[in-house]
Amino acid sequence: ASQGTTNLAGVRASVIARTQALGSDATALLATAAVLGVEFTPDDLGVLSGRDSYEVFDILYGAARSGLLVSQGPGFVFSHDLVTEALVADTPEPLRVAVHRSIVRHATALRLTPAVLAHHVMAAAMPDDVQSIDALCRAAADVGNHDPHLALTFLEHADALCGPTCVRQVEVALRRAGALCVLHRVTDAID
Repeated sequence: ASQGTTNLAGVRASVIARTQALGSDATALLATAAVLGVEFTPDDLGVLSGRDSYEVFDILYGAARSGLLVSQGPGFVFSHDLVTEALVADTPEPLRVAVHRSIVRHATALRLTPAVLAHHVMAAAMPDDVQSIDALCRAAADVGNHDPHLALTFLEHADALCGPTCVRQVEVALRRAGALCVLHRVTDAID
C-alpha cells in the first residue's frame, strides 16, 4: 500500500474511533448528518432522527469538542471532507438509503435546494415514483440555466425511473429532449 493510502486509512480509522467514543446515539446521528451532506442545524437532525433539538444539540456539541464538527452560525459542518467521507463509507448501505429516503420525505422542513434534493432522490428513488420524478424535473429546471449538463443528468435519472406506464414518461422525455437541444445534441434528442 502506498503512503497516501495508509494515511487515508489511518484518518478514517481515527474518525470512526472518535465517533464511536461519543456513543451509539452520536454515531447514528453523525452518520445521518454525513449522508445529508450539507450544513445542518440541531433542528434539521431533530427532524430526521425524531429527537428534540436540545438533545441533538448536546450530541453535536460533544462532536464539535472532539474535533469532528465545526460550529458555523446556527448550524454545524464537518471539520473536513474526510470526516464526512469516512462516516458515509462506514454507514451500511441499507441505512444510507433509508436516510436518503427520510431526507426526501422531509425536504421541505430541511429547506433543501432542488439540486441537493435531487442528489438524495437519485440515491433512493424507486421506479415509477412520481414524487421523485417530479423532484428531479424541478431540480433540472432550477439548474438548467447555469449547468445544463447537470440538468440533463437529473432528467436522465428521471427518465430511468419512468416505467412504460408512468404518467410522467412523455413529459420527462420532452424535457430531456429539450436539455439535449440546449447542449447542441439535437441528434440525441431525436433518438
